[in-house]
This record gives sequence, C-alpha cells and structure tokens, in this order.
Amino acid sequence: MMVLFVTRVVLTISILIGFFISMVALWLVIINSRLRSRVIAWVASQFCRCCLFLIGVKVSVTGEKYYKHRPYFIVANHLSYLDALFISSTIPSLFVTSVEIGSDGFLGWLCRLGRCILVERRSIWNLKSEVAEIQRSLSDGFNVVVFPEATTTDGTKMLPFKSSLLQAAVNAGADVLPICINYRKDNGKKTSIARRDSIFWYGDMTFTPHLFQLLRLRSVSVELQIVDVLPFEKGVGRKQITGEAYKMIHQNYMPVIT
Repeated sequence: MMVLFVTRVVLTISILIGFFISMVALWLVIINSRLRSRVIAWVASQFCRCCLFLIGVKVSVTGEKYYKHRPYFIVANHLSYLDALFISSTIPSLFVTSVEIGSDGFLGWLCRLGRCILVERRSIWNLKSEVAEIQRSLSDGFNVVVFPEATTTDGTKMLPFKSSLLQAAVNAGADVLPICINYRKDNGKKTSIARRDSIFWYGDMTFTPHLFQLLRLRSVSVELQIVDVLPFEKGVGRKQITGEAYKMIHQNYMPVIT
C-alpha cells in the first residue's frame, strides 16, 4: 500500500505540474480567446482522464446519447472536487466555481488557467455580469458546468438548487443537461458513511490532506448518469428549469445512509 501511495503521489504531482505548464503555454501561444478556451477545455479533458486512471478511479457513464448536441448548460449534484474531473473527462467543458476556490493557492491557479468562470456566491452585486459571462460562453459554443447546490455535501442528501445562474441558459437559449453523480464503491466495498471522508470533500476539509487520503484508496467506482435533456423553451423561467433539473437528478441520486 505504501508503494502504491508514494507512486500515486509522485504521478499526481507530475500530472498537476504538467497541466500547469500546458495551460501556461496555451495562454501564451494562442492569442484568440475563443480558440484558446476551446483548446484548454479539450486538453483539460485529456488530463482529467489520465489523472482518474492513475489514481484508480473508474467512471461508468450512462445516457451518452443525450449530449451529442452542444452546447449545454450542465447541472449536477456536488460531493467532491473529483466531480469536475468526472464531467470534464466525459464532456469537455468550462466550469463555474467560486472566487474562494479561485483564490486558494495552487488549486486556484489551476482553476484560473483552466478557464474556470469565477463567481461570488455570497453576493448578488456581480450577478448580472457573471450571468452575462456564462451566457457568452454558451453562445460561443462551450458546454458550461454549474453545481447549483453552491457547495459540496456529505453524501447523506442533496441540497436545494440555487437558480440565479441558470438565467444564463435562459438568456442564451441553451438546453440544460442534468447529470447525477453517485459514488458506488471504494476499495471494492459499497461507499458508506464510515469511509466517505476519504472521497467526499465538504465542510472545512482542506485540499491537500484530503487528496492524500484519497490516494491511499486502491480504487473508487463512480456512476455518472446523464439523466435527460431539458430543451430550451421560450417563456420557461429559470426557477421552473431549476426545479425540473433538481427533480430529475434527485430521483436518480442514491444517498449514503449507512
């Protein structure tokens, strides 16, 4: 186990450094911002696939037929920083995250270089400009991912979805793609409350110690279920769309209760 852990730490650090260097190079070489963002989304997707493989995370995807048409405003439940890797490895996308994460040291640098859209969830004053930025990304042909719970959870339940950022989908006339994330197994056993803290990242957990816990696991199995598509309809508001997306994901979500 120690050999596996050390190997994974070395490989993970190498991947993160490689990703950092690649992103810096793309920012310096590609002047056109739209082309740069498209290349960044694709490169990030490949890095996520590689990273998940090296740390022993297996992702099974159902409902792939639903995302053949793009762009989508993607919404999903949220349990860990791994969630972004799952989605990115499946559907190259731009991610919406909080300014707190964007200012969190090396992780923040990765988010900024990876073309994440940073929002201030604690204030409504910048909401209009944040919605406009997401709308522009959708109009430019990018998939955009939002976790409407606005935070990660401990797996026992889903939190209500916040609807404010879904106004961007309404403004852009974009279809909404709900995705349900279920963590099935770790080390070959059904994910439980007793072992969830090695996978789920919530509350006041700090990134690096949690990552080291994760790297000690032999394997993690996750199901990424693309539930269906909520097609754009004129006259349908963000609150109704948010309620429908929540219902679709919640019906397929399997809480960790034992």
